[in-house]
Amino acid sequence: MSYLSIALSPTKGQLGQQVKVDGWGFPASTATTAYNVTVYWEGNFGTFGVTSALTGTNGNFTAYFTVPSDYGGSHLVTAIANDTASTNATANFAITPTFTVTPDEFANDCDLIVVAAGSGFDPDVDVVPNIDNTYIGMDPLAYDYPTNLRPNASGYIYFEFVGCGFRPGTHVVSLYAEGEVEVLAWDCFTVTDEGDVIADLIQDV
Repeated sequence: MSYLSIALSPTKGQLGQQVKVDGWGFPASTATTAYNVTVYWEGNFGTFGVTSALTGTNGNFTAYFTVPSDYGGSHLVTAIANDTASTNATANFAITPTFTVTPDEFANDCDLIVVAAGSGFDPDVDVVPNIDNTYIGMDPLAYDYPTNLRPNASGYIYFEFVGCGFRPGTHVVSLYAEGEVEVLAWDCFTVTDEGDVIADLIQDV
């Protein structure tokens, strides 16, 4: 019996990433018998097929799939020939976070709500948000600690802040894993000098 294997390229990436699947050692298609390999994704919504391909006369195949919406971290990818469990091979793909601040440029405006949102986070890991490397929020039950955010079961995270009180220039919103120094994701935004009193005074000098 031949040894079945698959390889993913790349092996990690964000939601929507296109992934190439190469397989070897599967049942070989012939002029009279075609063997179909279905590639399955295991995640928050169970196990489901994401792509399929016919094997060649050498038992190899190549297929492509798009990373579905799911939580961050490792996911099992399984290739099964003709729905026969005995002819399968597995590999792992790791979803990495994506994070954006919207809008990414604005003037100080106390009526503006800025939205920070991301996907591909691990739902088992709390996230600590920072603006300009300073904790935001406060845990009402533990004043010495910042507020933690918990991604939902699908790995999504969302919070808001008011778009005023910033000096003109570039600012950063960063997300840290709770109790760790690891930066999970970050995005920058720019505050213009429109209506900024200090900037106006400098221009008048």
